[in-house]
Amino acid sequence: FEGNHDFNLASLFKNIKVIPITQQPMRLRVQNREILISHGDYQVGGFFFLYRRLIEKRVVLKFLNFIDTLFNNYIIKKVEEKQKKKNKCYKIKGFKNNKQIDNEYYKIDLIIEGHFHQGESFNINNIHYINLSAFACNQSCFIVKSKRNSIFFQNISLKDL
Repeated sequence: FEGNHDFNLASLFKNIKVIPITQQPMRLRVQNREILISHGDYQVGGFFFLYRRLIEKRVVLKFLNFIDTLFNNYIIKKVEEKQKKKNKCYKIKGFKNNKQIDNEYYKIDLIIEGHFHQGESFNINNIHYINLSAFACNQSCFIVKSKRNSIFFQNISLKDL
């Protein structure tokens, strides 16, 4: 599931089904349960929406790569420097209490998303909500599989490999 820091992944991962942000949330029906899965930033609008649409264009990325190469990777070095200083594992105060979901609009049973990286699971308006944590924080990821009308979650930890 592509999100705010990743796009055009299908060209890199040819054997994996990549879900672009424009196709999120993905709605699934498993065992008579309605499920939405997304990166979690599909509802962000305004300037970020316009920026996101611009930056994901291949021609823009090729141009930025060309400029970055001309200036000895200045852009990527600045991005890396900023990322090193960033606290990727912070908890959002009141996240559970501030999360608003309208079940009448969605008519769903389960939401799975990761954008906020809180690693929390709770019920809100009769919807089970799962917010995945960031790989950078716990060195693990989830694989979601559907088989014979059942859904399975497999947690894979880097330390177990």
